[in-house]
Amino acid sequence: MDSSKAQEELNKIGIGNKVEIWGGFDGFPAHTNRIEKLLSFDTTSVTVERPTGRGLEGRQESEVLYYSAIFSIKKPETTEPREALGGLFRGKL
Repeated sequence: MDSSKAQEELNKIGIGNKVEIWGGFDGFPAHTNRIEKLLSFDTTSVTVERPTGRGLEGRQESEVLYYSAIFSIKKPETTEPREALGGLFRGKL
């Protein structure tokens, strides 16, 4: 995804809010998505709460996703994980 477009979308969503990110990450060749809390972003990447696991002292860990692996960034229609919706994606990218 273009860095300028990504930062524009992330500015609209705002730090601390949930963000839906579609991309080719997680070691899968197909599109996968994440709905995570937006922690920060810069000119090359976005940092979200890590979807699984906790760090030392039980604190939630963060994960960096690079724009080059991201196809779409938007405000989620729901904050429920896709698995909770039966694993089916019925919306548009």
